[in-house]
Amino acid sequence: MRGFVDGQKNKGKCRSTTKNTNRGGGFQLLKWTGIQNNFFSKAWVHVSEDRIKSNNQQLDIFWDSVLDAFHDFCQQDGEQVERSVSSLKNHWLNMNRVCKVYGTCLKNVMQGPKMVCNKEI
Repeated sequence: MRGFVDGQKNKGKCRSTTKNTNRGGGFQLLKWTGIQNNFFSKAWVHVSEDRIKSNNQQLDIFWDSVLDAFHDFCQQDGEQVERSVSSLKNHWLNMNRVCKVYGTCLKNVMQGPKMVCNKEI
């Protein structure tokens, strides 16, 4: 499975994206940590700015590359995380939406006191 280093038992912290709640056999999604957000953003930029592939990547290959880079950054830091492409895509959509709202609010504030930001996230 991606995100796990072969032959390195008990090294780093292992986190899965889900955990069994033992209440009816259901699963609960684990929240993203600040360091995971940092590594995810770093991975997205790293893959996006690849000079060889540039923007000539198919979308599924792009996200597979982001996932691989994300797991690599986590492993370099000693944290082993099990995430999927779909969890990265969903998290990116949420982050992107929030960043757009923040950007709009910041733009309105910078334009002067007449503009007020009242958008809800």
